[in-house]
Amino acid sequence: MFRKTALLAAFCLLPLSQASAESWFEVEVFLFERNQPSAEVWPETPKQPNLAKGRDLITPALISAPDSSMTPCSADERAVDQLRCDALDLQIAAYVPEYPKPFPVTVSAANPASATPGASAVLLGKNQAQFTDAVRQLSREAGVKPLLHMSWQQAMQPRHASVPVRLFAGEDFSDRFVAAGTRVQPSQPYPEALESTPLGEASATAGSAAVNAEQPQGSNLAALLGGEQAPVALRRERPDPVWQLDGLLNIYLSHYLYIETDLMLRSPGSRKVEVLEETAALQDSAAGDLASSDIGALPGSTSALPATNERTIEAMNTEVVMEEQPFLYSIPLTQNRRVRSGQIHYFDHPKLGLIIQIRKMAQPAGAVDAEEPATEPEGDDTPENDVINQQGTDQPGTTTQNTDQQGTRPTSQD
Repeated sequence: MFRKTALLAAFCLLPLSQASAESWFEVEVFLFERNQPSAEVWPETPKQPNLAKGRDLITPALISAPDSSMTPCSADERAVDQLRCDALDLQIAAYVPEYPKPFPVTVSAANPASATPGASAVLLGKNQAQFTDAVRQLSREAGVKPLLHMSWQQAMQPRHASVPVRLFAGEDFSDRFVAAGTRVQPSQPYPEALESTPLGEASATAGSAAVNAEQPQGSNLAALLGGEQAPVALRRERPDPVWQLDGLLNIYLSHYLYIETDLMLRSPGSRKVEVLEETAALQDSAAGDLASSDIGALPGSTSALPATNERTIEAMNTEVVMEEQPFLYSIPLTQNRRVRSGQIHYFDHPKLGLIIQIRKMAQPAGAVDAEEPATEPEGDDTPENDVINQQGTDQPGTTTQNTDQQGTRPTSQD
């Protein structure tokens, strides 16, 4: 009886163990802007992707972590040289990583990489990409501006457990626009220790954080620091980047592979906005008599003050007028499509192109090859809801098409 119970328990646990095994695939994408005229009107308030849900493979590849000289002081070091450690704390707090300019089209790992058990995704090296020649050829075509080319390996999960990859590239508009599209408003700069100050001279800047924001740049801070003058840099607080291309790409496995996009392409333009304009109603008043008779010729002067006509404000009139202002449009590319591994799929759009391929790969230890159904189901089983933002896929201003390498639209078949 005990042996029979153990066998039944083992069979009951078998589906769970199989379901927990990972299936890894290799993904390669190429995104580009299409510089062609379009009659479509883009929404001024589009749905913004929830970028916090995305897995960022790009930033670690482009921005190096602070070097060892930026390591905080230990308790023993702080006891020996408090001023130096305070200055180092200021430098660490002021450290702001910067993306390269211009933003590179190809984002890749420094060395060839491969999947490891337990990892969720890994960025691949440049030589591991397979689109390189096609990307080079396509980039030479008129009206095509390449934005991003990258490849990675990831463990495919069911829809409810999938984590999208965040994709961003192109120009950073944060110096002119906020993410909502309106113009940046002037902000007050604040003082901070110069990032280029050597640590050996850092004790001279230790007190700079206590300086009021209105302290003139380059002023003498010896009274605060009890020593030589410390340089202070005034700069505006750096806003979050507003990328030309930004959004999420979600790939999940549910018998079939699915590609879900929630991307936006930002494009500068203008729009007409209602603004209140105040006009003053002015009234003339003669002041010439007062100027000539009451004041007269001043002692030592050669002539009297000339008569003047003054204008006084009688009332303020307010009216609504239309003013054309710069605006940063966000053009959406949102779609969910079932695909097959090995095929090259093209997501078409009036302004944005996406080429993507999902490839089978050698599985890392503990992972298993996913078995895709040999035949397509009848009808279109594309989910109606958007898992990335938990809402319907029908969004105003969303225009997409999807074709595979044979030129067919994969609605019911790929």
